Amino acid sequence: MNQITKLKKNDFSPEIKLILYCARTYVDSETTQQIQKNLGQGLDWSYLIETAIAHGVLPLLYHNLKLIDFEAIPNNIQQQLKNYAHNIALKNTLFLRELLKLLFLFKKYDIRAISFKGPVLAISAYQNLGLRHFCDLDILVCKQDFMKAFDLLTDTGYHPAYEWNFLNRDFELALRRSKSEYSFTNGIVSIDLHQDLTVERFLSSSFTLDFLWERRQLISISGHTLYSFGTEDLLMYLCIHGSKECWRSLKWICDVAECIQQHPTINWENLLQESRNLGCERMLLLGLLLAHEFLDVKLPLAVSKRIAAHPESRYLANEFSKRLFWRDNLLSTQFTSEKFFLHLRMIEKTKNKLGCLWDLHRPILQFFLKLVPNIKDKEFIPLPHYLYFLYYLIRPIRLLLR
Repeated sequence: MNQITKLKKNDFSPEIKLILYCARTYVDSETTQQIQKNLGQGLDWSYLIETAIAHGVLPLLYHNLKLIDFEAIPNNIQQQLKNYAHNIALKNTLFLRELLKLLFLFKKYDIRAISFKGPVLAISAYQNLGLRHFCDLDILVCKQDFMKAFDLLTDTGYHPAYEWNFLNRDFELALRRSKSEYSFTNGIVSIDLHQDLTVERFLSSSFTLDFLWERRQLISISGHTLYSFGTEDLLMYLCIHGSKECWRSLKWICDVAECIQQHPTINWENLLQESRNLGCERMLLLGLLLAHEFLDVKLPLAVSKRIAAHPESRYLANEFSKRLFWRDNLLSTQFTSEKFFLHLRMIEKTKNKLGCLWDLHRPILQFFLKLVPNIKDKEFIPLPHYLYFLYYLIRPIRLLLR
């Protein structure tokens, strides 16, 4: 673990060091001294703010700089930080109000739903709605209620972020039902409606709404109570999600760190055993190790021993550590062979590896869907229904002309 610590402490610029020292809700006296030290090093404020925004931690940066030594910052930068953090807090409040409305609506129509990430994570892990930057609402429903929730959102004024408008309506509906998640927007608020927690199939099939519902816990937000994941389930999910995203953003490491800090009663032995049963121990250890190395989270002895026994987790942590602040980090949201093989290395159980291999069909499916005729092809050349098969020949021609 010392290799990553050395990389973090010695190789990062003063701007990155300052971001790391501020990317937490609790700052001790030693960290305070490090923040003050880095503030006196002639910082490139444009680069610092750009990086903090890109990694979703500007609210934490502003929060701690304001508490520790705001006068050491140029006036124009003070105002820039204040305005940005204020806008995030306002937007988060708007999203929370919409979430409460939607959860009430789902309950009214007997749809079991659990919100995760977004406002729920901000309160559960950060204890402050304004300290976690998020862009949408994530709501998990059971598979049986997925299309019911889909229709309810559209009836409420939400629009699917994308529709294929295929000529074969039955095919479109079947494809819609098969998707793990679907995005909606009403022009202001974006929603990801999930029937599975991740699009990728390397997550244990046991990690379902029924599993999470039995272990859910109530949290209080602005005088309202709503359901969230149980603490151990939340920590496992945060590590799974960060691993799925190849830990491209510091905010996902902050989520893990804050979840640990805000819930000191975690039963680590049970958590480790449960992660082994669910096939996500390697991803759990990876997230915990990154939180330890970058944000100085103290890990219990049982966890340290498991990390020491998992060279693959240490290798992956080192790999993602090197890339975290690269400007050209290519582990984007798009499918790449490199990302696929890194996902494969995170997986422990054979059946989950096979599920990961199944994900290879997704880029092929995307290509195939581009060839399926839709309503624009009919507008291009109107044909009677019994000649619809000709649209498979017309569509490539129309796309080439476009």
